[in-house]
Amino acid sequence: MPETSPKQHPFYTDLQQRLNQIRHQFANSVWRGLALVAAIGTPISLSRAWFSGWLPVYNIQLSVALLVLLLYALLNRLPLQLKTALLMLIFWTVAVPGVMTFGMASAGVWWLVASVVVAYVMYSARLAFAILCLSFAFLALTALGFIQGWLVMPLDANIYLTEPMSWATYLIVNAIVFLILVRAGISYSQAQQAISQHQYRQWIDDLPLGLVVQDQQQQPYYYNKAAARMLGPLLQQQPESAVLQFFHHASHSPYPPQAMPAARALLGETSYVDDLAVGTGGPQRRLQAWGRPGYDSNGKLAFGITVFEDITERKMAESQQLEQAARTNAILQHIQDAIITLSDNGLVLSANPAVQHIFGYAEDKVTGQPLSLLVPAWQHLTAVQLLALCGSSHESEGQHADGHLFPLALSLSQIAGQQPAVFVVMLSDISERKRLEQMKNNFVSTVSHELRTPLTAIRGSLKLLTAKVLGELPPQVQDLLQIAEQNSQRLLRLINDILDMQKIEAGQMHFVFKLQNIKPILQAAVQELSSYAVQHQVHFVLETELNDIQLVVDADRLMQVLANLLSNAAKFSPPGSDIKLTAAYLDEHWLRLAVSDKGPGISAEFQQRIFQPFSQSDASNQRSYGGTGLGLSISKAIAEQHGGRLSFDSKAGEGTVFYLDLPCATKSVNTAAT
Repeated sequence: MPETSPKQHPFYTDLQQRLNQIRHQFANSVWRGLALVAAIGTPISLSRAWFSGWLPVYNIQLSVALLVLLLYALLNRLPLQLKTALLMLIFWTVAVPGVMTFGMASAGVWWLVASVVVAYVMYSARLAFAILCLSFAFLALTALGFIQGWLVMPLDANIYLTEPMSWATYLIVNAIVFLILVRAGISYSQAQQAISQHQYRQWIDDLPLGLVVQDQQQQPYYYNKAAARMLGPLLQQQPESAVLQFFHHASHSPYPPQAMPAARALLGETSYVDDLAVGTGGPQRRLQAWGRPGYDSNGKLAFGITVFEDITERKMAESQQLEQAARTNAILQHIQDAIITLSDNGLVLSANPAVQHIFGYAEDKVTGQPLSLLVPAWQHLTAVQLLALCGSSHESEGQHADGHLFPLALSLSQIAGQQPAVFVVMLSDISERKRLEQMKNNFVSTVSHELRTPLTAIRGSLKLLTAKVLGELPPQVQDLLQIAEQNSQRLLRLINDILDMQKIEAGQMHFVFKLQNIKPILQAAVQELSSYAVQHQVHFVLETELNDIQLVVDADRLMQVLANLLSNAAKFSPPGSDIKLTAAYLDEHWLRLAVSDKGPGISAEFQQRIFQPFSQSDASNQRSYGGTGLGLSISKAIAEQHGGRLSFDSKAGEGTVFYLDLPCATKSVNTAAT
């Protein structure tokens, strides 16, 4: 729903009505004073004039008096703005001639003061100030007129001062003006009170809490918007003898009226309940309520105040949290992995039942103990060390209660928002996984070695035949032998790649690092693969301005990486294109080797898994390109063993660039023993 503008708010309308009522009362009060002056003061003034000398000003006063009496008779029919405008006109009509005739001794000065007061009450302080300035200007000019002789009092002042009627008129006018000032003060106070009440009502009405005020019969005679929204029909069209009906949230039975906060408040008690429910024909709303007594100005208990808060969503959230906690606890109780929580100094705070299954310790025997009880290698852990271990998986050895050690996988994470820090550790017994991995490695190693020996013999025999050592062979036989020889090479590369992957996984790949100029290695790579380039109708081009490129590398392994990158580029490049191998320093710490082609590029989907073992961009049975899918995975591992990195940049339809970044001779490298 669109928000109601301030001037459309019901409270604003009520405030304007109340202020208009106060202004009407004030205006009517001033008109009564004027009518009193017209009915009493004017005849006295005219009587004085009869004896002291008739002046033209008395004609004006008589006319104004008759007009005032006429308008007063029609007062209830006049709108407020017209009432006020006529008041201001009459004040100045009487004041100006009087002041110009009798000077400051005239009662007209008080009429000017009255006009300022009326302007302030009926209009605004700005208009009242403007009229005040105008009045001072008029009085100053009048005083100047008398001083300069432009204005002259038409009567002897002594006659005016010794005449009782003059003083009677003066006192009556002053009394009326004084009453106007008093009435103005009362009206101002009423207006301020109305504004304050409006502000308080608006504040209360905008509260998110429902507020209900009930009389001694528990009948609601005031409630705010939130209360109307929460309680709805309960607050509307109440029979005279009815009270608000609520229900117990749990039992749905009617809530005893005498136990309600409002009823207890009317007994002078302060109370609180949180098991109320309201709603019929639909979902019930859950409420909590506070009750407190209200007293009148004499200290007598007069009403009860009840504050309601809708806690439906909060209770639903709490219920969902409890359900979630129960589900989480059930998962922790039945999960196969051990899950423990650690304090920031490495002590166990809690553990699930799997701890006993994996480690042989009961939960209560682990609580309060250091993690090293279960993982001996993790001794004296601090919060800084635990934070460093978070976010990654680790392998170590766990110790069973009977003392035997077994392989263990651990992962740590920090629970957010906990002070001091609390960590969650998941521990998995990976004995079976390690056993299967060892079986796999043994099988792969055995099969690979058993295959490579006879395959080497077969390949040697095929080479002898294709070299025509045993004589000339028919062309058809020669073609078949070449196909067999090519496939034997491919199978041998596959076996070598599998063995390399096994060595990498086991950390047993052998490297011989030494400081050397790698430019000859780059040249050799291009030269040795030239026949491969001819086969795919492409050209390998070495581009570098560097002559002496001193790096600590394993020449054979570096050649293996370059051969893989160049052969991949050749396979995916269009015929007649150039494949460039470049070398340049990124900075004083890094040298970058780049192999760029003009092929179709690498798809976004394949880029996510390009370095995974056995990953190929075309995995169908009818692949357009050969290969095992192990080359890039092996190349990346070799680059990392050199302390470097292998990356790429590819755009669809524009080609691909593979980057091999190697540390300069000043950087250290990793070595691995056979």
